[in-house]
Amino acid sequence: MKSHILLSHPGLRGVTTGLLVICFLVVSAFSILPSVHAATQAPATAKHCVMVVDQLHPGERTSRVLSYQCATRNQQLQIPAICIGTRTLIMSWYVNVNYGGSSTLIYGCGPPCDSAGYGIAYVGDGWNDRISSFKVWNNCFYTRAYTNINYGGTCQRYHNNVSYVGSTMNDRISSFWVNLDVHYC
Repeated sequence: MKSHILLSHPGLRGVTTGLLVICFLVVSAFSILPSVHAATQAPATAKHCVMVVDQLHPGERTSRVLSYQCATRNQQLQIPAICIGTRTLIMSWYVNVNYGGSSTLIYGCGPPCDSAGYGIAYVGDGWNDRISSFKVWNNCFYTRAYTNINYGGTCQRYHNNVSYVGSTMNDRISSFWVNLDVHYC
């Protein structure tokens, strides 16, 4: 009864209608917030890949990519048996700092890193300008990262694992060279 009286009072009719509209808008806004929040917080499916490259041969500057495959977290990734002899894990790339998010393991068909190392002239379309951290394995202590393909552009030298490539190189790396010894840019 009281609400009927308020609505019928000529001085409060506009105020009451305005309050009802505001209440409706507030309730409507809160009813869509959970779905908006869930959409922005939904975890992206991390992609994990394996790249296999050939070892450098005398006179070569680039390790040939022999295989490249990816899978989502729920799929099983098989490392192809294409290496004759030794297959060595040389690097792992990560899309986020601190080795997080999507990743790629890079195997070399050959022994651990030596002075020549392994040259990756192009990280591939899926990784170009996306790398934020990386790890090195099996004597690949020194890394040179480049902002352009074929070891061009800005070069940054690193030693051992790198949890953040720094603001100059973050999401800008296009090629890598990894080896046992110090080589300057």
